Amino acid sequence: MYSHGGSITQQKGSTFVIKNNQVVSTSQARPFLANQQQPFGPLRTSSLPTTLNPLTKPMPTTIPDLPKSSSIMEEDDTEDSIELVEEDDYCVDDDEEQDEDNSTGAMEALDDLGHHSLFVVTDVAQHCDEYALDIYRHMRHTEKRYKPNPEYIKLIQTDINPSMRGILVDWLNEVCQEYKLKAETLYLAINIVDRTLSKFLVNRNKLQEVGITGLFIAAKYHELQAPTVDEFVFITDSTYPREELLEMESLILNALEFNLTVVTSVDFLVRFCNASPQCDERLLNLAFFVSELSLQDYKMIGFPPSAVAASSVVIALHALGRTSWCNNMRTQTGYNGPELMECIQGLMRLYCESETSALTAVKSKYARSKHLEVSKVLAPRTMPNMDVV
Repeated sequence: MYSHGGSITQQKGSTFVIKNNQVVSTSQARPFLANQQQPFGPLRTSSLPTTLNPLTKPMPTTIPDLPKSSSIMEEDDTEDSIELVEEDDYCVDDDEEQDEDNSTGAMEALDDLGHHSLFVVTDVAQHCDEYALDIYRHMRHTEKRYKPNPEYIKLIQTDINPSMRGILVDWLNEVCQEYKLKAETLYLAINIVDRTLSKFLVNRNKLQEVGITGLFIAAKYHELQAPTVDEFVFITDSTYPREELLEMESLILNALEFNLTVVTSVDFLVRFCNASPQCDERLLNLAFFVSELSLQDYKMIGFPPSAVAASSVVIALHALGRTSWCNNMRTQTGYNGPELMECIQGLMRLYCESETSALTAVKSKYARSKHLEVSKVLAPRTMPNMDVV
């Protein structure tokens, strides 16, 4: 059976993909390693925990269902798989006000910075010292503008729990590795997923679709040559048809009002690493490893991206036996130090648990020689010293 309107053509149980205007078999579409077997199949909902959090807010307004998937998924008694939650159902103004109070003292340190200092903010700003301070101050003031609701699983979701989200993030990381996507793409994709889950009541059989569509959007935003929608259909083993992914893309973009220019932890990491006098490639890779671990943990959503980045650098320095905190890092990050301790404790927990965690995408990624095998560095068993030296 051939489908001329779509990209997937089937005959006698075989699946084909349109690639470079030619029909090729799925075995030819992507050169997977010999020891890989169905690396990106659909999420196994049967193996996911079934413990659900109760919905504590009024029932959301129902929106029309997406086109029905052709895949054989676990049927649910719920008629609608995705429902829109009114934004007034939760309020983050109190949290934002508290965050502003906590960061006031830290941001005052930035006023002492001079334009003659060396800053590393983004690739654009590396050679524009005169703008670097202004760029960094803008990033710090806007990093909370498009943050997800840190309690959306408790307040909104009834069929999704933190373990399911962790499995999804781990799988999306594997997809990014296979397609050699940028770190910025992964971080933006997770932000899109969390903000979408902060607005919609999503059934578990739609969670993977939200995740892969978030990655599709992020790739088009950051990548020069983003994978096509047909490749994302192939990634999910045709669990979600092409038309359904495009419909989900439209739904997510409209819900987020097309606000995709967000600040994530990856935007701060290089700058903060360079603030340490002991910065080198090993430190940078280890800091990225610790920061990516934070993406898998639902509890880390509440921390500002700059705090996660600064804490990741502190832990990386501590794990390598180097000075964890110095006056230059305090000045360059805008953090005094003690206010990072809660975030550092959360990242230290993830670092220690990574040795035995079932979520292995980040650890295996940074165990490669390309990243200097930094995930093999043992997690420190003591907390870093945050006294300025």
